Amino acid sequence: MIIFNRRIIINFLIIITSILLISILYEISLNNKRKLLIKIVDYRWNPIANIPVRFETLEQSDQEYYTNNQGQVIFYLDNNHNNTEYIQISTDGINEKILLTDEEVTIRLNMINQNTSEIYDDGIFNSSF
Repeated sequence: MIIFNRRIIINFLIIITSILLISILYEISLNNKRKLLIKIVDYRWNPIANIPVRFETLEQSDQEYYTNNQGQVIFYLDNNHNNTEYIQISTDGINEKILLTDEEVTIRLNMINQNTSEIYDDGIFNSSF
């Protein structure tokens, strides 16, 4: 009976140690990558879902992702890039080159109201009464 309890305790400790080791290795692998958040918005700064976003660096070929419900796409970049290197982002006919020093980029697709064809004026909606 005592031997059986020792085996259970030893197996439990081995399992816990293995889980901790795997989680530590996973965190280390994530630290080798940087996050780049791209947000796609419309003329009123509302997020746009399910828009394709193409992403290209010197080392990675063209990759295409789709925005989530908040209009966001997260790219993971290797940390071996230098600060003067650009990445190419293209979506809905817009091609942007950005520096890798940025951590978050918001792309406004256009400033024209598609229903009325009027140019959207930020000052109208940002003023307080």
